Amino acid sequence: MRQPGYPVVLDTIVNRLITDWEIFKENQPLLHSIHTAEDPKALADIVRESYIRRKQAFKELEHYQQKKTLLGKHPVFEMLKLMDEISALSTPKLSNKVNSLRANLTRNRQKNNNKLVTRDEQLLEHALSVLNNR
Repeated sequence: MRQPGYPVVLDTIVNRLITDWEIFKENQPLLHSIHTAEDPKALADIVRESYIRRKQAFKELEHYQQKKTLLGKHPVFEMLKLMDEISALSTPKLSNKVNSLRANLTRNRQKNNNKLVTRDEQLLEHALSVLNNR
């Protein structure tokens, strides 16, 4: 990472790795008293997801260190692909996409689908930024 020319996306992966470690470190000890937790499934899901994301980040970083190429399997790459697709839309299609994302956000908030809400909030912010710069 200290070498010139490394992909900037690795910075994002490292930042998420640190965040996921903090989430894991905070919530993992709570699993020992899961029978008294308010929502045991949610707690287990938080710990499991942060663990999986950390492993994905390590895989990506180790692959780059060994082969000097990106593995491209970390979830950040999916988000970058979606953002690139949004950036490539024509202005009328981009306006439609903004409306679609707003509708998706409303629906997913009602369903308490936090994973999609988080993703769509980021995509909406990006889409609005692209639209405002045109």
